[in-house]
Amino acid sequence: MTQWKGTKAIIRDVIIVWILTTIGGFLVGFQASVSGGLGATTTALALSNMLLGTIAFCISGCMTQEARWKHLAIVATFCWLTSILNVIVGFLTIEAWIFSIVWILLWAGLGGGLSFIIKPKIKN
Repeated sequence: MTQWKGTKAIIRDVIIVWILTTIGGFLVGFQASVSGGLGATTTALALSNMLLGTIAFCISGCMTQEARWKHLAIVATFCWLTSILNVIVGFLTIEAWIFSIVWILLWAGLGGGLSFIIKPKIKN
């Protein structure tokens, strides 16, 4: 039963990361289409993903009832694996996708650190 509870928490948190970063991507894309300028879109998308990805992992770190860093590492791994969808739909090259694990781990580290500030102890 505990293993299923942990699995549900991982699925929940991967969905949180996907939702927040997708919202950021839509907002950046919408802004670029309205303003007609695509020059800063890549930078805006990177900053949006950094901010919202970090927030998502902070939420995940605060909500977990398991070992926080282990949980965040698993969530980061599944976020990265499922982001292969970006290669399939043509948003990323395979090389960019492989490198994206660095960014996702950075979000997890920053978000996990913030979660320690917000919620220092996890109930066991």
